[in-house]
Amino acid sequence: MTTTAETVTGGPVTLPLGWGQVPALMEKFPPADAGDDLARDRGLPRGDPRHARKPPFRMTKSAQQARLQGARWIMRWLATFPGENWQQRWQACPASADARDWTSHIRRFGQEIGARPTHSAMTAGLLALICADAVRPDLSWLASRNSRFLRLGVEATRDVEGFARLRTDVPTDVLESQDGSRALIVLAHLVVAYGGGIE
Repeated sequence: MTTTAETVTGGPVTLPLGWGQVPALMEKFPPADAGDDLARDRGLPRGDPRHARKPPFRMTKSAQQARLQGARWIMRWLATFPGENWQQRWQACPASADARDWTSHIRRFGQEIGARPTHSAMTAGLLALICADAVRPDLSWLASRNSRFLRLGVEATRDVEGFARLRTDVPTDVLESQDGSRALIVLAHLVVAYGGGIE
């Protein structure tokens, strides 16, 4: 049986999905299988609702609002797909195979229920969910998108110490070169897709 947003939350989901419901959804449907030994995330279990109070959700007021709004929409939509955790739900949804036009699927869902989730909010929300390690798009999905924020977000939230050691060990001129920039992006993609950290 396909689980809907209603059965996930134990009742009707109102618009907009209240932020109070998002931590409950994160807790009920963790992002990875239990025993995933790659799930090391700043001392908290992956998908722990306390991430809602920390970066990448806790930002400047305007950025935080966009990320929370987008994350709410994405999680509401993902809740309509089968899976025991958010990663399984992501893999079951059409957006996981459609990197270039993934927001169109959620916009159609919004239109069906009389709402208009914006592209910018959904992009910000997905970045937050990726940085919180709630979903892990695969490498081909990540590589086909040219996000200038992803590497910065991953560096600031997923493995702060690892990236800091890298910046200490690698000469600045190398890191700031075109090849160095590309390498940092690839490292960020690997961290997102496979979990763990730089080491």
